[in-house]
Amino acid sequence: MRSTLTVSLGVLLLFSLSACGAAPAVSESAAAPSAPATASASTGAVASPTASAEATTSPAASPSASAAASPGTATGSDCSALPSPDENGQTATTEYPDLLAMIPDELGGQQTHSRQSFRVVEFLCLAGGQAVVDEVVGGSPDGFDLTAVQYAGASVNLGEPTSGVAVIRTPGADATFMVENFGKVIPLIGGSTEVAEGETSADTLGGKPIFIFSPPESRSTFLYPKDDLLFVISPKDAAVAETILAALP
Repeated sequence: MRSTLTVSLGVLLLFSLSACGAAPAVSESAAAPSAPATASASTGAVASPTASAEATTSPAASPSASAAASPGTATGSDCSALPSPDENGQTATTEYPDLLAMIPDELGGQQTHSRQSFRVVEFLCLAGGQAVVDEVVGGSPDGFDLTAVQYAGASVNLGEPTSGVAVIRTPGADATFMVENFGKVIPLIGGSTEVAEGETSADTLGGKPIFIFSPPESRSTFLYPKDDLLFVISPKDAAVAETILAALP
């Protein structure tokens, strides 16, 4: 299934990137949440987790990249597989309804919003082009195939700042690999080769065995691996994390 890709700040991965201090993958321009950018891929990688506006870039018109290291010359062909933009400048991308359905429509009595799913490499193609894809694929740890990664995410307003929930699927792989390499893998998914600093600890919350990734100067991210899925929660606090975790499959 294909759809036009619009990824908002509320999507958890991008909250995580900001919280972890990863370098931006793409340049940003602010847009009000009431005016979604239907012709753009958007990212919160460079924005504060407390920001309420969407940050967008236009994939149809020369997307710019500002990854941690200069991407150099494009050598791969991942982005050539994307269909050409339509007459409105929109590019159809793959979506994963089954993955997005794993995030409940309602959490803690509040409706989730900014619900999106996409193949990560397509997001990177639209946001930064083949050169960025080559850079992050080349910087991936052994055993991690970025080109296979699928992503779904949503936001929920359970106090300020807004909390994000995501589920990342690496088909057929053990999600604990992403936990063990979280500081490397999450920035790569956002288009950066800079490692996010933080400590990972094990815990139990919401009736589930979890891991907590704690950056030095920002809020913690809660990780719940299950088979080839990694649920990633960027909550207002631990109490909100517990509410969200209890509702996950």
